[in-house]
Amino acid sequence: MTATGGKVFVSDITSGTLSIFNSDTDGQHYNSATNVSMGVFGLATSGGKVFAAMPSGGGYRVAQLNSSGAVTNSYSNGALWYALAISNAPGNSLLVASGANIYSIANDLTDASFHQVLDLSGHSVDGLTTAGNVVYVAVDGNRIEGFNISNGYSKVFDSGLMDDGPDGATAGFGSLAGKLFVNTNGGNVWEIDTSTQARTLIASGGSRGDLIGVDYNDGSLLLTQSDSVLRLSPFSGTFADPQSETPEPGATATLAGFAIIGLLAYRRRRTLNP
Repeated sequence: MTATGGKVFVSDITSGTLSIFNSDTDGQHYNSATNVSMGVFGLATSGGKVFAAMPSGGGYRVAQLNSSGAVTNSYSNGALWYALAISNAPGNSLLVASGANIYSIANDLTDASFHQVLDLSGHSVDGLTTAGNVVYVAVDGNRIEGFNISNGYSKVFDSGLMDDGPDGATAGFGSLAGKLFVNTNGGNVWEIDTSTQARTLIASGGSRGDLIGVDYNDGSLLLTQSDSVLRLSPFSGTFADPQSETPEPGATATLAGFAIIGLLAYRRRRTLNP
């Protein structure tokens, strides 16, 4: 899932459908979107363009999509045997996760720019996100690791073991810089401080979710669920409850709803250090 140009792109690999909502507003439903028969594993924006990691003719490719979801440019390579996730990166480039490896490619999808940048042999990599010169990767479905892009992809961050299945992550910006937001197969959303590794549960009770993304228009988080896309909105730079009544200790937002739904996110009082 990604948001750009006032539109929200949402992929559903199980149904092989890409849904495009033409406005970045809550309360929309599936039948208000443009729906394209297209299986997509991951979506990203780079330089105002939309890109997808997707199956193609028995293999996988990175494709550029127009505002209607049509493929306008693509790149395939034998190394992309299982392209699960994609993210933007510094210098108008893209990072693509495939198996145990991460590859870099320029966002004009040129052959010469494609190369492997990280080999995590013996492990599996999934959701990607970048913050500055660091790429954060979901590894083995049990942790988030960070690698410095400008320093030979040296490892600079490890979330520690997360037993609820971290599957996707996105990096905060502005007042939320230095925070990672991770959705899990257990239906939870965690905030992780990249300096201290402290984890805060900010939402729970959701279904299995693969993708999480920041809406750069307002700093909210967009989360895919099995039947919906949910929005968690920060208040004054935090995910704390802004209302006069303070939630009970341990209270979090409950994830439920259909299509694009707005939620108030409550900050959990207890934080965890790995």
